[in-house]
Amino acid sequence: MALSASVRLTFARLRGWAQGHGGELLWAVAFAVVIGVPAAVYFAWYFIELPPYTIYLVADTHYLTDKMKHDFGEAFELKGLSVDDVPVRLAIVELADDKPDTARSKAQELARNPSTLLVIGHFDSEPTEASLKEYFVARPQIPFIASVQRDDDLLNKACPQGSCYEGTLPLPYLQLSPTNAEQAHWAIQYAAEHGRHHFVIVESDASNVSYSKSLVDDYKDAIAKLADTRPDVTKHFLPMDGLTNENLKEEISTDDIDCLLYAGGFDDAPSLVKRVWEIEGEQKRAKGEGPMVILDDSVVENRLENTSFKLSPVNITNQRDAEDYKKDLNVYGLAAIAIASQLVGDMKARGLDRTYRVKSLFHLQTGKDVRRNLVRVMRENFYYRSSYYGAMATALTVDSRTVYAFNEYARANGMFHVWERTGALSTDVDQWHPERACCDLTLRHARLPVWSKPRNRFRNHRVRACEIPFVGNRSHASDSAVSG
Repeated sequence: MALSASVRLTFARLRGWAQGHGGELLWAVAFAVVIGVPAAVYFAWYFIELPPYTIYLVADTHYLTDKMKHDFGEAFELKGLSVDDVPVRLAIVELADDKPDTARSKAQELARNPSTLLVIGHFDSEPTEASLKEYFVARPQIPFIASVQRDDDLLNKACPQGSCYEGTLPLPYLQLSPTNAEQAHWAIQYAAEHGRHHFVIVESDASNVSYSKSLVDDYKDAIAKLADTRPDVTKHFLPMDGLTNENLKEEISTDDIDCLLYAGGFDDAPSLVKRVWEIEGEQKRAKGEGPMVILDDSVVENRLENTSFKLSPVNITNQRDAEDYKKDLNVYGLAAIAIASQLVGDMKARGLDRTYRVKSLFHLQTGKDVRRNLVRVMRENFYYRSSYYGAMATALTVDSRTVYAFNEYARANGMFHVWERTGALSTDVDQWHPERACCDLTLRHARLPVWSKPRNRFRNHRVRACEIPFVGNRSHASDSAVSG
């Protein structure tokens, strides 16, 4: 009874106080609703972690193996990468097929995702042409690094009449791989160095027509340049759809054919090479006078690994050297990740814009806000002719990484390597690049370079993401760019 009476007395006193202080009570309730509740929501939101900003590596199946997925995910350059304590992560997206519509659909999906920071395109030129516009019409634009695409005119095909551009501003775009023109140049140079001057070009690639036609044109141009210095140079062209046993036999058995250049995918290559081998056996093989066969880089995919060509040897041009291929080390995919991380570093060093800073005070920044600043940095780098360092895992030595310099959007001074395929074994034969002093990934990571404080970004019109000590002089470091 005493407790009940005490409770009733307390409520009676509160009721009396409220009747005498109704105004103050009303103001207290209003303050709680207008100020207290939003403040509580804000502080609760502030201590909730923001979603990570995402670098997407979009890959076609034949450019991606389990080992490559592991190498990409474990890339040294990604470790601890963040913007204002919000982590930057890599997400690998494997396309269902290499059709242009599939790549375009995925581009539209990523363009709608507010966490998308940058996209690395790790697939063929034709689906890239179909999808690239989707990244550039987004606002802010989505930076795109083309890692393995070789088309000489990829950007103009993807953005006819400048349809991707934002006014006169440069695009946030980099194309890392040497182009088809460089592939043709090095193939013809290799053939000429080995006394071959009379060429037949065979085209075959139904799955990537844009690529094969581009390479055929580049082969013709490279042969024409060789003819300027050697009047005896000749060339013939055979489209695969008109290629029969008889006309191939006629071309190859003609006295002035000593090199067959193949522009096409893997599917037709073994049968074509087998037919060349048979013709050699009938005509010249016994005398050792058969034509040199040079296959292009689109033949180099997983199915090549256990493929043995009867014709021995066969030459293959590729952006990677044969040692990297044997180790399943994707040089350009790793380089794209390294460059993406350096771009994030450039952005942090130069500072983010006022809109981002204001929104970050209230914990409201998104991936789009960061992306807007990343686009700005890539435009600045475009104007000041930036160069970047390749991946630590592909360094020429533990102290020297490949330098990627760019002429506008395309890599400058890239090189294609030439392999010799004997049976099922590929070896480097071009002798154009130095052997690595260190090829073991664990050893390459044994002594990491010291990252120094970034210098003035625009001093002497040069931009570097970081300073790394080199062995030897700078010219040697630049030469290492062609080691692929």
